[in-house]
Amino acid sequence: MSGFSAVIWALIVAGFPGIGALVGFGTVVALARKLRATQDAPREALRLAGLGNLHAGRSIASAITRVWWPLAVVLALVSRRARVVLLASAVIPSMYEWWKNRPSIDPLRYTALRALDDGAYGVGVWKGVLREKSADALIPDLTSWPKSAR
Repeated sequence: MSGFSAVIWALIVAGFPGIGALVGFGTVVALARKLRATQDAPREALRLAGLGNLHAGRSIASAITRVWWPLAVVLALVSRRARVVLLASAVIPSMYEWWKNRPSIDPLRYTALRALDDGAYGVGVWKGVLREKSADALIPDLTSWPKSAR
C-alpha cells in the first residue's frame, strides 16, 4: 500500500483524524498535479486517492485481524483505543462483505466465522514466523514514498 495511506490510517488510529484528513487532502493535491493533463483532474484525483486510501484501510483492517491479531489482542487488553480499532477491524469489513454478498447466514454468524477464519490464518503465519525465525511476513510492504523519504 502507499506509505501515505499508511500514515493517514496511523494518524486516525492514533486519535488525530483531522491531521490524517489533511494528509489525505495532500495526496489528492499531489495526484491532481500528476493528472493535470487529464480532463477534470481534481475530481479524478479525489476519486482515485479516496478509493486508494479506503482500500488501504481495508488492507490494514485485514492485517490486524489476520496477521497481527495476537499483538492486537494484547494491546486491546490494556488500551481502550486498541479495543476500538480491533473491534472496528473485525466488524466493519465483515459487515460490508455480508451486505455486498448477502450470504445465506446472518451477519453475526458471518462475522464470527470470518473472525475464526482470520484467526486460523494468523496462527499459520505466526507458526511460519517462529519456524523460520524471521518476522518478514509480519512487516508491511509500503510503496509510493517520495524518493527523498526512502
